[in-house]
Amino acid sequence: MSSEERTFGRRLIETLERVHQRYNRAAGTVGAYTPRVVKAAEAVLAVALFAMTAYWFVLYL
Repeated sequence: MSSEERTFGRRLIETLERVHQRYNRAAGTVGAYTPRVVKAAEAVLAVALFAMTAYWFVLYL
């Protein structure tokens, strides 16, 4: 089947399949990096909370 013989519907389905594959690849990439980003954010927040608590103790106690 040559490219001239492909129908509009077939081209649309092929395009949607390519979009779906790219979406899955992007979702996999985001899913791979998200846990690291969340752990880093938790560590930063934990250190900031500890520093704020220590400052409060020094200041008011």
